[in-house]
Amino acid sequence: MNTPNIPAILSLQQLKTAKKRTIWTLLGIALSVAMLTAVNGFVSSVFAYMDSLGRPVHFGERVGFLVIAGVLGSVIAVASVIVISNAFRVSAGERTRQFGILKSVGATRAQVRSIIMHEAMYLGAAAIPVGVAVGIAINFFVLGIINNMIRTIAHTGDDFFLPFVINILALLAAAVAAFAVVLISAYLPAAKAARHPAVAALFHSDDVKVKKFRTLGISRLIFGVEGHLAAKQMKRVRRNYRATVLSLTISIVLLLASASLRDNLLTQWNVMHYDGIDANVVFNSRRSAIDIPPELIAAVTTRLKEFPGAVVRGYSHTLFSTEIGDEREPVRVITVSPELYAEVIAAAGVPYGSNVIINVRNDTDVMGITRQTHPFGHFVGQNMYLAAETSFGTMSHYDIWNPLAVPIHGQLRYVPEDILFSAFIELSIIVPEFPIGSYYWFITTDYADDFVAHAFDVREEYFHGPAGLAFEPDEHLRGGYGFSNMSSWIGSLDARAQEIRTLTNIITLLLYGFAAMLALIALTNVISTISTNTRLRAREFAILKSVGMTQSGLGRMLALESLISSTRALLFGLPLGMLAAYGVYVGTQMDRVRFGFIIPWQMIIACVVGVFVVTFVTTRFSVARLRKESVVETIRAVV
Repeated sequence: MNTPNIPAILSLQQLKTAKKRTIWTLLGIALSVAMLTAVNGFVSSVFAYMDSLGRPVHFGERVGFLVIAGVLGSVIAVASVIVISNAFRVSAGERTRQFGILKSVGATRAQVRSIIMHEAMYLGAAAIPVGVAVGIAINFFVLGIINNMIRTIAHTGDDFFLPFVINILALLAAAVAAFAVVLISAYLPAAKAARHPAVAALFHSDDVKVKKFRTLGISRLIFGVEGHLAAKQMKRVRRNYRATVLSLTISIVLLLASASLRDNLLTQWNVMHYDGIDANVVFNSRRSAIDIPPELIAAVTTRLKEFPGAVVRGYSHTLFSTEIGDEREPVRVITVSPELYAEVIAAAGVPYGSNVIINVRNDTDVMGITRQTHPFGHFVGQNMYLAAETSFGTMSHYDIWNPLAVPIHGQLRYVPEDILFSAFIELSIIVPEFPIGSYYWFITTDYADDFVAHAFDVREEYFHGPAGLAFEPDEHLRGGYGFSNMSSWIGSLDARAQEIRTLTNIITLLLYGFAAMLALIALTNVISTISTNTRLRAREFAILKSVGMTQSGLGRMLALESLISSTRALLFGLPLGMLAAYGVYVGTQMDRVRFGFIIPWQMIIACVVGVFVVTFVTTRFSVARLRKESVVETIRAVV
């Protein structure tokens, strides 16, 4: 005759008795498994795509993606341990008296510990298959969205496709990791319950501590007796709500960091966007001591203007740097058409041959609003000493030890219409003449793609070689320039804009999805903790009603408790979230596109409202279930 496994039977009965807490715990575990499965599946898809390219995948590339997966998995595991461990701790605390009775009739520590560990195994066995299935579905759905979004990028077409892959080893790894997380989460509460002395467990004597909890008189003065009781209760059960506060804090931090990254990416694009410009063409004298001949620029400009309806503008652009304060700032020296130069010196009030600085800087404030400032006026009347930051042309030999001295004669407090790229390099000097190491054309046209094809034809008339690579000279080509080391970039800014928007949306989708899933895991813990604590206080509520507290007074007391716990979560979460958001801002700053830190106000408001709504609604719903219970019977009930 087989001996029944008493701990397994008791744990199964407990799971059936506390159905709602069991459901919330199952949901938390399933979501954790789903996230681990989705992360592993995404990495498997990336590896499958890399293998499909027909080239060997470098060890460093695989390690890089595995590190990313490991970091994300660690974040998921830590959050899951906090949430699941709290669920088992609340469950063990609720059955303290039951464990005392079992110990008084001979149960050992190992048997008491085994009861909770069996619960963990049952919950893991039920939730992990569901979580794996949900994770596979999430991976399939997200990959479909990403592939459809990337197809809209002009230069990828159907070449880029992340395949949906079911990697058995990855699924097993996710399942094993999840089961280990569940067991680790359950062990600490189980070990503590096993160490509890029988007598102390029977009478809850460990929970009764002679300690005077002081509260500020403000709570009583403003909210009355209910506020005073709520403040004392939150001090008394601070530990019970610790995991709730921590879960909400993690959710706030992740959401604010995700919102900050999205705002930074969009702001970078808005700063770099050029209204009215549809395509651009760039020629550089790559790694050459030879400047681009002006007659070549004139010939190419003429050919580009032959495209019907196209407005072609351009200027030479040579990159330098100068010391401002304790930092070196990028500076561009520009030559423009004679007509535009005449307009510039007239507006600056200086004679022909003068060098004019564009005294404009775009500063973005914490609200994301960009305003123009004019911080460079002090350079007028002085020499600016420039060191070359490029390898193009004869100016490339100037450095910080042998700088180029450029006198500044006047200033413009606006950016001329035909001068672009001011977002990348804010400090610009317009000069009458300068060796041409790089030349930029900007085109306005209703047919950007057709113009790009026309520009490629123009380039091939003068040089051999694909875009972005050095061209070989050929005296038989049009113009007959024996010019070496020429490179170009030809492209549609409309396509570039679409690419940036698509990549931003993909990153936003992945980040918000990750943050939202972790927030859902935290939400299961919040709901389970609040509802369980409310139910355990049924006798307390009944006693308060028996001495005269009305149902509305009880509601006010619980509303104030929700307000206090929510405020605590926000006091921790918002500062840490802002710190994370600022870290994201610093990490995403580009060398040539700078803007101020933008506070994610919309997400802050959403987090504040969400935290208060979740705690308040959960508390009110839990209390509503107690209204039907008899006050007398509740007081008589043995916990």
